[in-house]
Amino acid sequence: MNWKKISLSILVGCGITLLTGLFSNMPSMLLGASHYGYPLAWLFKLIVAPEYFPWRVNIVNLIVDIAFWSVIIGAVLLLVNTRRRKKIAIFVILLVLFIATFSMGMLYYKQPNSAEGSNTSDIRELATVDDIDIAILESFPVQINVIARGNLPDACTRIDDITVNREGNTFMVTITTLRPAGAVCAQVVTPFEEVVALDVVGLEAGTYTVNVNGITGTFQLQVDNILD
Repeated sequence: MNWKKISLSILVGCGITLLTGLFSNMPSMLLGASHYGYPLAWLFKLIVAPEYFPWRVNIVNLIVDIAFWSVIIGAVLLLVNTRRRKKIAIFVILLVLFIATFSMGMLYYKQPNSAEGSNTSDIRELATVDDIDIAILESFPVQINVIARGNLPDACTRIDDITVNREGNTFMVTITTLRPAGAVCAQVVTPFEEVVALDVVGLEAGTYTVNVNGITGTFQLQVDNILD
């Protein structure tokens, strides 16, 4: 068994695998991440990820890719003329070193700059609310909670902010979502439920309306909700 030839095949296979990490390889089923590497994607950049390092490596796919390219290189070396093999081997080793260095540099370059603001590439929209429930807690003063239910349109969208304002006898509840601009996301509808407490202490008896992103409901205070 020619261990030099095997070692050279593996070394070149590693270099080619690293090089393929520079090229996108998006599958038909998107999973909220960018995929890189051939023939199997082994490098992933998460769309929703830790702030400073969104990159992940699939070790199994990486090993399979190295084995795939090593076998191909091994087959090529078997076909190379013996007299020219030494020169070709030296050239291939230098090429692998260059590819590995270049690939590592590019992967470092792809990492997000933590000093850059992330909010400039975010898209904020009103959340899609399907229905609301109003819960009146048995206490005094009375406490009112609004349970809002709806759906997020994809795997990258999340609830961003909830604000409550009162205009006369109407509570205006606004729920917004946040989504990275230009993100490639799985089109998976995700249900959400948010519980919002209303500030009803000090209100007089009467009927009140709650509006959550256009979905309305009412509740009634039987007596003044005021502590003596």
